[in-house]
Formats: sequence, C-alpha cells, structure tokens
Amino acid sequence: MRLRRGHEDSPDPTVTAAARQAIRDARMAGTALVGDISNTLATVPLLAEEGMAAVVFHELVGFNLDDPIGSVSAARRRLVDLPASEDVRLTLAPHAPYSVSPGLFEAIRADLERYPCQTSTIHLAESLEELELLRSGTGPWRDIQTGHRAWNSQRRVPDASPEE
Repeated sequence: MRLRRGHEDSPDPTVTAAARQAIRDARMAGTALVGDISNTLATVPLLAEEGMAAVVFHELVGFNLDDPIGSVSAARRRLVDLPASEDVRLTLAPHAPYSVSPGLFEAIRADLERYPCQTSTIHLAESLEELELLRSGTGPWRDIQTGHRAWNSQRRVPDASPEE
C-alpha cells in the first residue's frame, strides 16, 4: 500500500513496462477482453495503445474519509479526464468491505446509478482476517488501517459476514 501510494500520479517505468508486456502476453494467448482492477489508472492508456478491449474498474479505498461523496466525484472526474476510447471502458468500484466505509459504499453506488450501463466489482470474503474485522472490529486488518490512519474509531462494526 505504501509503495502504491508513491506512484499514484506518476507510474513507475518498471511497472508500466511490465503492464505493457502483460497486455501483449494476454493478446498473444488469445485474450480478447481484460477486466483490470486498478488503483492508479496507469493501464488505461496502455490498454488503448495496444488495442486491448477492457473494462477498467477504478478501485476506491477509504474508511476515514471526511467527504466520501467528494472522493467519488473526484474519482469520476479522473475517469472523465482520461482520453476516450471505444475499446476501454471505465467504471468505479469499491475495494472491499474491510477497506471501504459505509459512506463511501453509498457514494459509489449513487454514482453508478447515474451510469446504469456500468458494472462494478468488489473483493469479497478474501480472508479470515476480513471476516474477523467485520465480525468484531479486531485483527490484522484493523491494525493495518490504524497504522495507515485509515481506521475510523466511530465506525460501527457490522457483526456480519461480507455477504450479509
């Protein structure tokens, strides 16, 4: 997470080269459409340049946001500001129940309702640690969020599994 934050605005050239090669490898293997879950959107121009059809899910993370609606609006603007491509479609996606606040979930859903042809994705029930956080508000994921100043002490723990 720390490394990713260091390259949000300017992708590492090594990562860019690897992504470009992965797109070419996928094409060579017969892949016709890619679903790319992206935090940085660095692959968007690469996919367009390589002529690879894709849906890029701009993944949002945030548990302690002062303005989740503003964060989603800013993310949507990032999508709109990218060069248009018929082959590369862009949408928003929440990361996971352990890394997205209820307010951010609601803001993402409201945004997606304005774009009814867009789909979304979410990481769900990835680990026992996720289940622990959602059931009790404890465990490694809470420790990570606390360490990144992302834990909101006012958050109500749902005491539920991710699919409930």
